[in-house]
Amino acid sequence: MKYAKSFALAIFLALFLSACGDDGGSGPSGSEATLSSSSEGGSGDGSSIGSSSDDDGYSSDEEEPGGGRSSRKKSSSSSSSTSSSSADEGPQSPLGACGASNAGEIKQDADGLVGEAGVRYACDAGLGAWREATVLEYDTYLWGAAEDGLVQKGLVTDAIYKYDSLQGAWRKANANDTAFGLGGCTQKREGKVDLAATDYYYICRNGKWDGAKVREYNTYGLQCDGNSALVHGLVVDSLLYVCDADTFRDATVSEKLADLGCTSYNAGDSVLFEGYARCAESGKWIAARTTIPGTLIDARDSNRTYNTIGIGLQRWMAENLDYADSVAMPSLVGRSWCYNDSAQYCAQYGRLYTYAAAVDSATTGCGYGKICQASDNRIQGVCPDGWHMPQYWELEYLVEAVGGAKKAGKFLKASTGWNPGLDGEDAYGFSAIPSGFRMHENGNFVNVGIAAHFWSSTGYSANSANYLFLSYLDDASTLGSGDEREGFPVRCVKD
Repeated sequence: MKYAKSFALAIFLALFLSACGDDGGSGPSGSEATLSSSSEGGSGDGSSIGSSSDDDGYSSDEEEPGGGRSSRKKSSSSSSSTSSSSADEGPQSPLGACGASNAGEIKQDADGLVGEAGVRYACDAGLGAWREATVLEYDTYLWGAAEDGLVQKGLVTDAIYKYDSLQGAWRKANANDTAFGLGGCTQKREGKVDLAATDYYYICRNGKWDGAKVREYNTYGLQCDGNSALVHGLVVDSLLYVCDADTFRDATVSEKLADLGCTSYNAGDSVLFEGYARCAESGKWIAARTTIPGTLIDARDSNRTYNTIGIGLQRWMAENLDYADSVAMPSLVGRSWCYNDSAQYCAQYGRLYTYAAAVDSATTGCGYGKICQASDNRIQGVCPDGWHMPQYWELEYLVEAVGGAKKAGKFLKASTGWNPGLDGEDAYGFSAIPSGFRMHENGNFVNVGIAAHFWSSTGYSANSANYLFLSYLDDASTLGSGDEREGFPVRCVKD
């Protein structure tokens, strides 16, 4: 009986074990842990945690013998190797698989199952693993191609982004991309000039909008074709530019006077203007010594004839003016003299004029104690019809055309009439003579034979005006300014 009971118990245990199976014992299954994560932009579901251990250091929830459970552990790495949930295919990240099919996908680890809670991860197909996503990646997730320069706020943060069509990507915008209402400054827009709502022009330069220079916005859209022609600005029409070496630059004084650029395209060319001029270097027309003489007939003064000379781009009187009709020109009353009040000096040196007389103050409103508003424009003044008082920049060109300030005195001074042994070369036929001047303080006449001043029409201040000064002391010339009440000679230049 005892053995029968033992046998029956053995059979019962065998049947019980058979019913339970012999596969190691599954036990009660652990509940599936799902990442509380969502794909930014509404794409991608949270992934369930697999039952086998993975590279992120998460062990399975498998029941150990005896009904115990292994503890869940986190590794220090936020990256996970890509795998399927099958034990034969290896471990899988809590974020799910990462491969070519979901490259660039973004997921947020809301509950910190991989690392710090709330961190967003991107599937990096190159690594074959999830890595922490950059702000740019998750803030622009699922944004496709857009119009170049389009600007908009990120999906998660308040950061602003711009679309660069040449890069085919969204990029972080800067403050200027939104401040002026011009859209983003991109590679495709490099060099673009645009007018902001503030009525200021900006240029896209090195990835950001910068205040445009006058030349930049005034020439934007003009074709630089290399023909050395002068062109007017598109915004400020009075400003002139020339295309040189495939870019626009400001026209120089000599180019304005010539109405032709001296550029890399015509360097070395000689052109006949009033005299011959050669394009010696970029922007400078230099007078050739092959000058062209001529004459001027002053119909106001019984057809008096003056010698003239063509120097490069200009034609100048080669003698000092000697006009004294104060009836026809009331501005001359008490404001013009012969040196030492002697007619013979007028015959040799011409007359000496105050600035007010030279610019005909009665007509122009210019003169001592007044700011001459017309001083930067062409003023005929005391000159004959078809001629005018030289502006300051015209004197500048004369000096430049004959070799610059250090040599201009030597080349412009007459070869006779200066103190013995101190004459000039008169290389261009200008024949400047040392006519001296009249001092306004005491009415004395001084410096005949040793110095000459020639008025310009350009006022320097309310009480002074610019002039060209030549001296017997050296070969240089000086562009200076002096009291408008002084008596200086006048050389007119042709219109």
